[in-house]
Amino acid sequence: TLAIDCLLSSSAGVPVAVQRVVFYISVPLVMLAVLLPLEATACRAGRRRSTAAVGAAGRLGSTAIVAVFFFLPGVLRTVFGFFACLPLDHPVDAPNTAAAVGAFWVYDVSVVCFAPRWHRALSFGLGLPLAVLLCICLPAAIVFITVSNRTRLSDARFRQHWRFLTRSYRDACCWW
Repeated sequence: TLAIDCLLSSSAGVPVAVQRVVFYISVPLVMLAVLLPLEATACRAGRRRSTAAVGAAGRLGSTAIVAVFFFLPGVLRTVFGFFACLPLDHPVDAPNTAAAVGAFWVYDVSVVCFAPRWHRALSFGLGLPLAVLLCICLPAAIVFITVSNRTRLSDARFRQHWRFLTRSYRDACCWW
């Protein structure tokens, strides 16, 4: 079994845990960057030039949404992990001692949560915008697509590109 930690450098000055989460988040972006040009090329090759531009946007958009749905659980787990802290020992009275008091980052338990600047920067600079994008903007985009196309549900082009969003619902309730 190959662990991603074997490929990451511990001497790079960036903690291995940070490299790992950045890698996990960048894999879907790389896949989209590879997939969308391939899809665009296939779209152009399969159709005449006059009709390629008309359906390309819908086709690329639906391909991107499907790819996002595929990677969404793993990316969300990683993004929410930016804010996940494990509380350890509570302060105690003598003669007992607490070895590690505080909350530690779930991806690297040697790091006290939000204590190093890089953890705050990573969590609030990358984690928070991604959480907003994936938890608010993505559902809003899906609602916008379905609501704005309520009258086109029987249109062949809409069904080809976006029916996976409305397939489980009656046409009268597609936006629900």
